Amino acid sequence: MHNKECSDPIKVKPHCYAALFSAKLQWIFMFKFTYRTTHNHRHFSFVTNFFTHFLPLISLCGFCFVFILSSSTNANAAPPQIVFNALLIIKVNTAIPKQGSFPGANATMTQNQINGITRSFSIDFPYWIQTITNNRVAIAPKVIVSSTPLKTLEYPDWVGIGPNDVQTELKANLGTNGGGWDAVFVYTNIENKGQLLSHYGGLTEGAIPGLSRWVGFTSLYTTYADNFNVNGLYGTEGFIHEWMHQLEAYYGSTLGVPMPYCPPPGSSVSDFPAHCGGILPQYGNGVADKLLGWKKYYKDFLNGKVKDANQNIRGLGETAWVKGTPAGSFNTSPPRAIPIVTDAVPATFWRQTIEAESTSNSMSSGAIVYPCSFCSKGAAVEMLGNNRGALNVNNFSAHHGGNYQLNISYINGDSTPRSGWLFLDGVYLETVNYPSSKNWSTVATVSVDLQVTMGSHWLQFWGPKMLPNIDKVDFIE
Repeated sequence: MHNKECSDPIKVKPHCYAALFSAKLQWIFMFKFTYRTTHNHRHFSFVTNFFTHFLPLISLCGFCFVFILSSSTNANAAPPQIVFNALLIIKVNTAIPKQGSFPGANATMTQNQINGITRSFSIDFPYWIQTITNNRVAIAPKVIVSSTPLKTLEYPDWVGIGPNDVQTELKANLGTNGGGWDAVFVYTNIENKGQLLSHYGGLTEGAIPGLSRWVGFTSLYTTYADNFNVNGLYGTEGFIHEWMHQLEAYYGSTLGVPMPYCPPPGSSVSDFPAHCGGILPQYGNGVADKLLGWKKYYKDFLNGKVKDANQNIRGLGETAWVKGTPAGSFNTSPPRAIPIVTDAVPATFWRQTIEAESTSNSMSSGAIVYPCSFCSKGAAVEMLGNNRGALNVNNFSAHHGGNYQLNISYINGDSTPRSGWLFLDGVYLETVNYPSSKNWSTVATVSVDLQVTMGSHWLQFWGPKMLPNIDKVDFIE
């Protein structure tokens, strides 16, 4: 069966290479050239035949040609080495009275603002982290939309929304241990019509003012004071930058991983490691807080390749990742028992069902359709996982952005659970556990929460272990 994934250089997976190399190579006078996409700036090296213009003639002679694709970033070519379970709490309503020099703030987010921050956190943030770490690091996101108003400030003179301001809600929703999250972000919109102090006024370039906090050994908290309805990727850069402060606190201050050293010009005191991209000359001394201006520093920081002011190579990378994550969730998926706090649930809901065996889907490396009399449409897909078979469920169409529930109908006749990776639009989402369905003639269902934008999306089922057989998936709003 034709595999859409293997024909798309942006989404190519390792199991595609076996098929590529199985073709016979002839006419091996070849050269390399570089192709650059305008969307994600990945570089791919293609090896193509020197006699490209003779391809029609060669095909008539029965010769077989193949273009060998290799990616210098290969963001999805291998499983992530470490997965950070990250939670975002969106505080829709703000009702803070005048406190100290803070003039007070009253604001309510629009649905567009909620959708924008949700996309930035659940799609763009994981995508960029996975891309710039060459798939070594993955973010497994979860979003809670809270209608409980934010009413206090921990540091009113500095417009600081701190952990103490959301403790009641956190304990109510996550439990006293933080719910096992590696990072907790709190977002609120208080930049409403001049309500911010003067030093928060420089937002013309979309920089996101934030406050990072180290709180205990279970979770890290970050807060924001701006909306993400700005052009470009600045909102995503805000998440990355504030997360850097979390990482420097945990791996640097707590675990002793050497962090970059960068005293600003004229100062003997080093700035925070996350700020070194704006100080070290090899990174252009900082070109505002724009992702495209800071991306090289973020990449070196996360991969442990920053040459600091003393010419030492420092940063995170393997030295940090082998120590696991703050909540001890090394290579695991986020807790699934966390409730989503939202406004009233609509009386009706929307559902889209896609059969696993649908001809609009694609399979690769041994995955096959087999007859299944007790399945929804008389068939299912088997031989998935085990570092081979993959199933792409294509053309899930979200009629608007927001929260969706994915119900996966499967068959697992083993007495023990099976597990497999789930990818959304080519980016690792989480590891899904599939409990036993008791026998091979019973269909069971497991649910996963999705945060998606309006439009078409695709899912991939794959992994290093054998997955269950897949009957169908249901997308429910």
